[in-house]
Order: sequence, then C-alpha cells, then structure tokens
Amino acid sequence: PDRVKGIPPLRRGPNKGRAPDLVEARKLYYKAMGYDVDTGWPLPETLDALGLKFVKDALYAPHNQT
Repeated sequence: PDRVKGIPPLRRGPNKGRAPDLVEARKLYYKAMGYDVDTGWPLPETLDALGLKFVKDALYAPHNQT
C-alpha cells in the first residue's frame, strides 16, 4: 500500500518526510532468506538445505536457464 511506501510522506514525528527504501529492504530480505536477489528464486543451496531437490531440479533444469 502507498502508506508503507511513504506516500504521502509523514508530516510529523521522527520519520517526517522520509520514505523507506523498499528496493534495498527486499534485497536484504532475499539475501537473508537464501533467495536470488534478481529473480526471487530460492538459491540451489537453500533448496538443498531444505531437502527440496525436486524443486531445485525443476527450477534449475538446463531447459529453464536463460
């Protein structure tokens, strides 16, 4: 929602006139969760750690590579 994006910016308080950097927040979250920051896909090593080889095979099969 716009309110989360800082639209409109707050008019008072410690975050007056500020908006969160949602792009950077998403990158940090993806990195922390073991996702690729560009695609949003779980990294192969993350899927291995979770025992999800079948998902890794489906996502990273040679015909799915771009």
